[in-house]
Amino acid sequence: FTFRYGEQFWQASAGELGVQFDADATLDNLYAAGRGGDVMSDLWAQASLWLNGRSFAPIIRYDQNLTLTRLNTIAAEINRPAHNATLTIEGTTVTSTAGQSGLAVNIPAALEQVNAAIQVFQPGGEIQLPVHEVAPAVWDAEAAANQLRTALSGPITFVADNPANPTVALGPWTATVDQIRAVLSLSLADNGDGTQSYLVTVNSEAFRGYLETLAPGLISFPKDGRFHFNLETGRLTPIQSSIAGRSLNVDASLAALEQGIFNPTSRIIPLVFDYNLPRYNDNVTAAELGISQLVADATTYYTGSTRNRIENIIQAAARMDGIIIAPGEEFSFNTHLGDISPETGFVQGKIIFGGQTINGVGGGVCQVSTTIFRAALKAGFPI
Repeated sequence: FTFRYGEQFWQASAGELGVQFDADATLDNLYAAGRGGDVMSDLWAQASLWLNGRSFAPIIRYDQNLTLTRLNTIAAEINRPAHNATLTIEGTTVTSTAGQSGLAVNIPAALEQVNAAIQVFQPGGEIQLPVHEVAPAVWDAEAAANQLRTALSGPITFVADNPANPTVALGPWTATVDQIRAVLSLSLADNGDGTQSYLVTVNSEAFRGYLETLAPGLISFPKDGRFHFNLETGRLTPIQSSIAGRSLNVDASLAALEQGIFNPTSRIIPLVFDYNLPRYNDNVTAAELGISQLVADATTYYTGSTRNRIENIIQAAARMDGIIIAPGEEFSFNTHLGDISPETGFVQGKIIFGGQTINGVGGGVCQVSTTIFRAALKAGFPI
């Protein structure tokens, strides 16, 4: 028998494949002809044999285990294992190799061919070995390699917008390449069709503690808008836009980090915030607040004041302009005024201190508080 695969071939005799002629059993079978134990039947059978003869098939013994051993020996020369695609990371260098298919002899199918040839006593038969390709579990690693290359292409920078100064962002806070590599994980995932693929994931939880330390410093409280009330139309006109309050959404920021790490075009990740509107946002109406008329007013004059005193009056009055005071709410002049200093826009002016008139920062502010006091007193508000 000749076993063939492509240009390769292997030969084996029937005896080497476990085929043997059982001479004794064949002779016993011949001798038993015409000797069944019944005299009349035996005489008839012997006469028939004498006159006509009879063909007897030789008895063959076949040890299939020897054929199986031979096939396994041949298969060992043909079989080639499949190789999965590989991924390696050295520092920030990522390399990958494609998967390679293997070969495997189909031993059961080859054994069936041998059995069929032996059963028909086909001498010198040629058997084409059934060989099939063995696919690797992982064909390609380049997609995952590109993800890793992107992730390790540079540091990641967190930024946040600045409610106090929109033109200047807060931060930056930077995660280095080494820190990024430390949170990357590589695993094999089943594709559902018998194959697998490399899966790159980010353990963003490693950055949770860091973001939680940033969170308190990024909180901003909602700031009410300021409005003028138009007596003729009964409507509010915004003169200073409201500002929404915010708090850092750590979970959403971590999710943004996971996406940003694999972003090939930008390494800047804006932090994510939860926002809450102030009580008096830009869309509030006078009708909603129950504002319908002028309750009281008061007027004082600063004719003859110095330029610095006038400037301080303007600065203080501007801080009171457009404030909405809710029913039952306490209005504090000092709270809205804030710090009186050159850094906040106030200048030197005449003040009364210790029963004497001297120069001091903010001279003239008291006239604004006096004017407001007169309006509140006229309106009947408790002081």
